[in-house]
Amino acid sequence: MRTQPNKQNSTPIVSGSTFKKHQVFIGDASGSMSGPKWDSLVEGYLSIVKTVQKENFTTMSTIIFPNYEHKMFEAVNYVTAVLPHYANGSSTPLFRTMWEVLSKVKQKLTLEDKFLVSIVTDGGDNVPFGNLPGLKELVTYLISKGVTITFIGTENDTQSMINLFNLDKSNTLVHQNTGDSVQEAFATNTRALGMYSKSVDLGEDTTTNYFTKVVNPQWPHQNQQ
Repeated sequence: MRTQPNKQNSTPIVSGSTFKKHQVFIGDASGSMSGPKWDSLVEGYLSIVKTVQKENFTTMSTIIFPNYEHKMFEAVNYVTAVLPHYANGSSTPLFRTMWEVLSKVKQKLTLEDKFLVSIVTDGGDNVPFGNLPGLKELVTYLISKGVTITFIGTENDTQSMINLFNLDKSNTLVHQNTGDSVQEAFATNTRALGMYSKSVDLGEDTTTNYFTKVVNPQWPHQNQQ
């Protein structure tokens, strides 16, 4: 498992910020995720729920694609999304899912909101999507407005996402397509999520260096987890 850090330092933008924090979780339930990888994803998802509740996030959205119900903008103390017992989707419509979810984030976004969009998959998109330029534009726009987008996936898929959407490398994490590696990735993500929350509360720029704050021991607030 590797992350590729961005050496640019975080820049304070607001002192004593009171942003509303929102977690958006997009998880892959295609058939290739079944077995130990799916078990690790479910366990990791539950750790995210506990962390956003502890860190006083305002809402959490749970999107499990391709075949399961979406729960958007739930109050974190009343998160009701129940993940299926096993992954059983027949396809990986990642881009379509991103378009639908990120469009809703754009509609919801105000100057008082900080959205963290976390995408976890073990494969790239394999369903035709007719508006890739529009999706690229949407991703760029949201990042420019302070939305943090992270991606956990295999090495090839991670590099593809970086190339397609200009995602910051420091916001990506590579797993080795095994249950143990997915579990390790979620452990890293849980630590990063707590640090992200602290950075938001401090009014720092959170659009990059999401995973760097965990893997770089010299990072500010490293000892505050």
